[in-house]
Amino acid sequence: MAHPFQWIQPEYRTKVLWVSGLFTVLMFMVMNITGASLVTSEAPQGIISFELAHTLQQALAIMDGWGPTQKMAAAYNLGIDYLFMLVYAFFLSFFCFTRAEALSPLKPLWAKLGWLLGWLLLLAGLLDAMENYMLYRLLFSPPQDYFAQWAFWFASFKFAFVLAGIAYLLIGFFIRREPADS
Repeated sequence: MAHPFQWIQPEYRTKVLWVSGLFTVLMFMVMNITGASLVTSEAPQGIISFELAHTLQQALAIMDGWGPTQKMAAAYNLGIDYLFMLVYAFFLSFFCFTRAEALSPLKPLWAKLGWLLGWLLLLAGLLDAMENYMLYRLLFSPPQDYFAQWAFWFASFKFAFVLAGIAYLLIGFFIRREPADS
């Protein structure tokens, strides 16, 4: 099966995987540092609490608990997230596709799952962008309930796809490399 990273030559794929993984970890650390001030009693998970605020009332309570400086920190964190989403979506998707390629002749069903997750992880990056747009609207325009609701759904699917991809990759390390018919 073809995937969007076919253009990366096989001899460079391991290096690309390592470099993109390193950037993903570094960006994750930056996101945690820049978002540290967003952890409050109203937002115990910081920006993630804001992403998953399902109602306008929950989002407003979080924003009221933040204050002006923390709202700007939230906006900054969301801005950095646009770079982070490119990095993590590329890394996890590419990793799933390369793992699926490796397992394809041996574990075809597991490989098909990897292909599906590879595409869903690219979609997760797009969902993250749409979620951030809704969160910006909550922060900087007259808040509407649908901003919080859409951000919640975009974030929920994004997190589901990312967690499924990570689980696939972790479990994939323990799959025995034997033919599917054994």
